Amino acid sequence: MTEEALQDTYAANGTCFGCGPRNEKGLRVKSFAKGDDVVATWHAEKHHEAFEGALSGGIAGTLLDCHSNWTAAYHLMRRAGAATPPCTVTAEYAVKLLRPTPTAGAIELVARPVEIADDRAVIESELRAGGKVCATARGTLARRFCLGTVDAITERFISWSLHQRDAPIAARERLASIVPLAVKRGALALVTCHRVEVFAYIHTDDDSGAWLRSNESGSQDEVVVRTEAAAVMHLFRVAAGLDSAIAGERQILGQLRRAYKTREAPLASPLSAAVERALHNGRLLRGQTALGSVTRSIGSLAVDELLREMPKPADAKVLVVGAGEVGKLAVRALRRRVGRILVVSRSGQSAQEAAAVAGGEAVALTDIAPALDAADGVISAADTRGTVLTAELLTPRVAQRPLIVVDIAMPRSVAADARLLDGLRYRSVDDLRSEVTVAPDVIADCEEACRLAAADFMRECEAREAAPVIAALHARADGLRRRQLDRALAKLGHLNQRDREIVAGLAQALVRGLLHQPTVALRMKPSRAAAARDLFGIEP
Repeated sequence: MTEEALQDTYAANGTCFGCGPRNEKGLRVKSFAKGDDVVATWHAEKHHEAFEGALSGGIAGTLLDCHSNWTAAYHLMRRAGAATPPCTVTAEYAVKLLRPTPTAGAIELVARPVEIADDRAVIESELRAGGKVCATARGTLARRFCLGTVDAITERFISWSLHQRDAPIAARERLASIVPLAVKRGALALVTCHRVEVFAYIHTDDDSGAWLRSNESGSQDEVVVRTEAAAVMHLFRVAAGLDSAIAGERQILGQLRRAYKTREAPLASPLSAAVERALHNGRLLRGQTALGSVTRSIGSLAVDELLREMPKPADAKVLVVGAGEVGKLAVRALRRRVGRILVVSRSGQSAQEAAAVAGGEAVALTDIAPALDAADGVISAADTRGTVLTAELLTPRVAQRPLIVVDIAMPRSVAADARLLDGLRYRSVDDLRSEVTVAPDVIADCEEACRLAAADFMRECEAREAAPVIAALHARADGLRRRQLDRALAKLGHLNQRDREIVAGLAQALVRGLLHQPTVALRMKPSRAAAARDLFGIEP
């Protein structure tokens, strides 16, 4: 069992009514880890009673709720290999009051996890008194970004994510439209066909979500927020392609690298280090595991969707709009599967390069209307952050014969009114069929490798934070030793040189002895650095 309560170790300045050590009017639950269980012993006072000798049901619920939150936080910390627990909140919670809880004697709380994910845990707990179980609870406790709630938990890494599985493309487009606001604040943004990701490194007094609140046209609740170890773990999974529609797809690694290299504003050094480590880990997994054999891409999924709609694909003419990476992948996937390939791009040179991949023809953007007239199907991968195929452009074409358009741009490149045209069969990236081309055991091994790599990175970050505090503590103590030693020796002029050396050695030994335990404690739990600064008066 842990020697110190979790609340005292990680949230000594907390003011929560149920478990805050500094809330003099609160319940002050003290939770201790004991193997996989987290236990607590609590004593009721008269004002906690509902009636004579029986605990209030509301107090019982609060005890179980707070204790369950600390159980979740502790196990999420262990899962992530972090030095500090995340802040958690109750997402879902149910209490069963089985019998009156006697207030005479100790009340015991026992909680354990039954399910654990990266960002949440399901906890079951019991409240016991007089040798009987008086109440039980089951709750889902979710990791949450909580600015300023607990002084000891400084949540620095944070990510905001909106994936295809979480929200429709319209919501992702709305979020993507305000991502530049986050980038200006020093965040790293990644916008791809299936997702919008924002990664940042913040200080606890920053209003880190200010940019998100400008998303007035969409719900912020759709956005998945991760902090600290969970945010870093997510970054590592993204870089490895484990969070992609095609598990292990290689394009995401290049997209993340380009986002990092072409960022507008400098990143905080810890975030830069995290991105570089995630990219390295992604390359490592691709080189050493079956992830390196994944060749499918969003471009090839778009081609499959398009050809599925065509009666005679071998004779078809297909127009690819956009000659960026995804456009080139689509052109490559079309090779030898259709009769003719046309490629249009704002840059004539890029269109020629993409067309050359599959023996296609480059078309100038000014000639897109004749190209549409000739095409039986269109794949739009235009990386223009806006509409390319308008109703005005498409109406004459669909008036002649039906047209299939697969739009894998994000934001969508086909105008909203054009998508509704009679004769136009429109498909977005959300209509594509996801694929798993890697064996489940390989995916599981890669997930574990990402978890371990992210945990190693977090430990290194925390250790680096403690080093300056340890150095400052030793410098402060050594300065004090020298000053006090000089004063003492000035008053002890009768001592010979050998005696002076003995006194100096004694002073040195005392300082080293006193500093040993704080130094060891800081190295083992770097999260105590802030408390050490306050305790020893060390300026940040």
